[in-house]
Amino acid sequence: MITTRLALVLALSSGLALTPACECDRDDASSEGDEGEGSDEGQDEEGGGDDETADRDGPTGGPEEPGPIGRTLGVFDDNTVTTRLFVLRRTGDAPAEAPADATVIGAAWVGGVERELSILSTSDATDRTATLFGPVGTCSTRILRTLELRGTVEGQTPTSYAALEVAPCEGSSVESIETTHPFGVEGEAAVEQLIGASMTAAPAELATIVAEQETEAGDGEEMDLQSHAIGETGASVLAGWSTYVVRGSTVLATFEDGVPAYVTIGSQIDLVVREGREIHLYTVPRSGDALTRLAIEAPLPETAAAAGDEAEAVEVEGDGAEGDEGTEPTP
Repeated sequence: MITTRLALVLALSSGLALTPACECDRDDASSEGDEGEGSDEGQDEEGGGDDETADRDGPTGGPEEPGPIGRTLGVFDDNTVTTRLFVLRRTGDAPAEAPADATVIGAAWVGGVERELSILSTSDATDRTATLFGPVGTCSTRILRTLELRGTVEGQTPTSYAALEVAPCEGSSVESIETTHPFGVEGEAAVEQLIGASMTAAPAELATIVAEQETEAGDGEEMDLQSHAIGETGASVLAGWSTYVVRGSTVLATFEDGVPAYVTIGSQIDLVVREGREIHLYTVPRSGDALTRLAIEAPLPETAAAAGDEAEAVEVEGDGAEGDEGTEPTP
């Protein structure tokens, strides 16, 4: 009798060991943060086999490549008496007359100008995430819906914007996030801060490149230069009396107010640059002797409108960090 019971227990134990653990609640627990991982739906009880590989490599609901980059801003919604958070980018000029069913949601500072924003179209989004980023790092957030917006200001041509409405990052308010994480992108982005312990003493060969400029900036007084390589671009940031971006023996750009970080988005590397009270992005090319200023939220300059996408950027050579002609200042 004892032998029979023992055999029954062993049989039941073996059956349990071969049965996969239940993941009934897995989707609820991980749907917001598992972008890039395959779905468990459709797998059989034996573990999935080739189907598991197909699910892992297949579409996940988000873009394969991050982007495009947009400006993070909060808009006070007059209809709901709340502030909504958007990642917004300009797509071109809008028709002069607004559709009769356009819904005004409020005003926001876009391109250095206060613009009234209205909704032209909207659709809900599911299983999509965005990364908000800036000089202090990144935060991940859910995309709630996608929208087409119309921005107007008296005396200017109306502008069309593509927007992602996102949930605020955990622990951040809508109001503060515009300065801590002023940019956003659907997908992933990685920020490397260029301050404090991340910087090291500049090698002599780099210090020599900017020695003359540093002497002039410090009125003859020397400062210990700190440096940090910018990813795999072959360029480095040097911080002293001014901040320099150098590659080889060439100074690509000089910034008076500092470069607190750089961000890697897919294969693109952008510098997060302080210019007065504003923060801009400059793309670091893999070759060449100029940075490219991203004018992601500024209206198309009239003189460059016919140039299409080329009007999105302004090249900066050498000391050309000042005076980005053809673009409006950012908030």
